Amino acid sequence: MNLWIRFYTLKGHAADEGHGWGASHNFGSAERVSLRWKTAIHARADFIATDQYEALSAALSRFGSAITER
Repeated sequence: MNLWIRFYTLKGHAADEGHGWGASHNFGSAERVSLRWKTAIHARADFIATDQYEALSAALSRFGSAITER
């Protein structure tokens, strides 16, 4: 259907490690958010918003390489 899908905001950190980030959309750990990122990447989400761009970039490198062009 050519719709753009954005997942907002997927992040994962302990409550005391928020670096000023809000608690909403926090999955509580890097492992938990990594699973959501992997799922969004494999679902071919057009946009994934996060406060953890470096970690998301690493996830895109890890999980994105398994995706083939349609």
